[in-house]
Amino acid sequence: MTKEKTMILHLDADAFFVACEVARLPALKGKPVIVGGERGIACAMSYEAKALGITRAMPVFEIKRKHPEVVILPAHFELYHSYRDNLISFLRKRFAKIEVYSIDECFIEIRECELAFTEEALEELQKEIAEFMGISYSLGLADTKTLAKIASKKNKPHGSYYLRKDDETGFLYKLSLSSLWGIGRRMTKTLADLGLMTVRDLLFTSDTLLQKSFSIQLLRTKQELLGIKCYPVQENHAYQKGMQVTRSFARTGDIAFVLSELSTNAEEFCINLQKQNLEVESLEIWIKQVKNGRDVYLSKDILLEEPTNNHRTLLKALSGTLSEIRKSGKGVMRGTGINGKTVPKNRDQTCKLFTTTLEVDTTSLLSSLRSDFGHSALMTLGSMTATNKRIRERNRHDSESLYLRGLPYPYLGEAQ
Repeated sequence: MTKEKTMILHLDADAFFVACEVARLPALKGKPVIVGGERGIACAMSYEAKALGITRAMPVFEIKRKHPEVVILPAHFELYHSYRDNLISFLRKRFAKIEVYSIDECFIEIRECELAFTEEALEELQKEIAEFMGISYSLGLADTKTLAKIASKKNKPHGSYYLRKDDETGFLYKLSLSSLWGIGRRMTKTLADLGLMTVRDLLFTSDTLLQKSFSIQLLRTKQELLGIKCYPVQENHAYQKGMQVTRSFARTGDIAFVLSELSTNAEEFCINLQKQNLEVESLEIWIKQVKNGRDVYLSKDILLEEPTNNHRTLLKALSGTLSEIRKSGKGVMRGTGINGKTVPKNRDQTCKLFTTTLEVDTTSLLSSLRSDFGHSALMTLGSMTATNKRIRERNRHDSESLYLRGLPYPYLGEAQ
C-alpha cells in the first residue's frame, strides 16, 4: 500500500504583537508602532517602525528622541494568547496534525485531502485566516519544516509561497546560511571560516565533513533542504521535556522587585506545568545582571526531592537560593528566569498524610481564576510587588498613549 504523501505548512504571523494591537485599535493602521513601553525597550515593531530603522531591544528613550511620531504601547499578553488560541481552534476544525511552535507560529502536516497542493489553495487559506482573525499570517508550503519556514518568509508580509522541488535551485540556493532555522551566530561564523556562506555551499559539502566538524543537527538541516523529512510535526499533546519562563524588565537595582519577579516566574511555571499535566524534577534559576555594559547571568541549579507542579512547594524548595540572592544581590539587573526538566505527572500519586488540600489545589485555583477573570485576578503574596509594579507601569503607558484606556478587546470567536 502506497503511503499518502504529506507536506508541511508553516504559519507565521506578521508583526504579531503589533498586529493584535492594531486590530484592537484600527486608528493605528499604517502608523509606526512598537510594543514594549512598560519594559523600556522595543519588544515588537510594525513594518512602518522597522522602516524607520527601529530594531528589537532599542531603548524607548532613544526611539522617542529620534522618532517622536512612533506610537509606543505596553504589551497585553492575554490579548496575544487569545488570538493564538483562536487561530489554533480555527485550524483544528480543518487539519488533524498541528504543532504549536510558538505564540505566533505553528507547523501543520498537510494531506492533499485537507488542502490541495497548489498555490491557489494556499492563497485562499491565507485569505480565510486573515478574514477570520483580523490579522494576517504568512504561509509556506514545502516538503519539510526547514523548507516550509523558508517558504513562509518568501512573500512576507501578508503572503504565501509553495516551495516546489523544481524551483529550489532558484532563490533557495542563494540564501545565506544565517537566515536558516537552527543556525545561530556562532555556527554561522564557524561555517563562514570554512567558506560555507550560502545554502548552495552547504548542499555541495560532503556529509562526512559536516559530521566531523559539526553536530548532527547541521546534517539534518542539509537533508531537510534536500526535501528529506528529519523533523516531524510534533502534536502538542506529547509532553515537552523542558520548560522555561523568563521575564525582562527595565534596569533596576531593587532586589525585592527582582525576587518578586522570580516568584512570578515560579507561579507561571507551575501553571504551565499543570496545563500540560507535567511536573518538574530539577531547576535552574537565573538573574541577568548588567556589568560594564554587558549581560552577565548568575544561575543556580536545584534538584528537587520529588517532582512537583505546585507553586508553594516549589517556592519552599527555592527559599534557600532566594535568600542567597537577597544577601548577594547588588548592581543593575534586567531579567529573571526559570528553566526546568519536566516529567509526566504520576496519575496514581496520592497526597502525603500531612499535606493540606489548600497546598495541593493552590496552583489549580490560580490557573482557574486567571482563566475566568484575567491574569491579575489572583496572585501569591510573593508575586505582588512585581505584578503590581507592572500593572502601574502598563496603566501609565496606557493613559499616556491616549489610545488604550477603556477600549474593549475585539470579538475573537470561541476558542475550544
